[in-house]
Amino acid sequence: MKNVITVKTSLLILAVFTTFALFFFKLSIERAEKKAQEIDRIESHTYERTDCLQYALVVAKNAWFPCYNCGTADSIYLQR
Repeated sequence: MKNVITVKTSLLILAVFTTFALFFFKLSIERAEKKAQEIDRIESHTYERTDCLQYALVVAKNAWFPCYNCGTADSIYLQR
């Protein structure tokens, strides 16, 4: 009788999965709403100049340089 699941255990498992599903679904709705707000903000051009930054790497000579954000590569080749 070790493989028999009692009604109490079944209800507990159901409650856990239901709680997880409700939390996950709610989180998805919140993310979808945030995404829609960001798209509306971008399309309406209501962002301020300080919201966007762009950087350029300028090197004095063509060479390999260490890269700390290149995934599996540890260096990147930069040209003048």
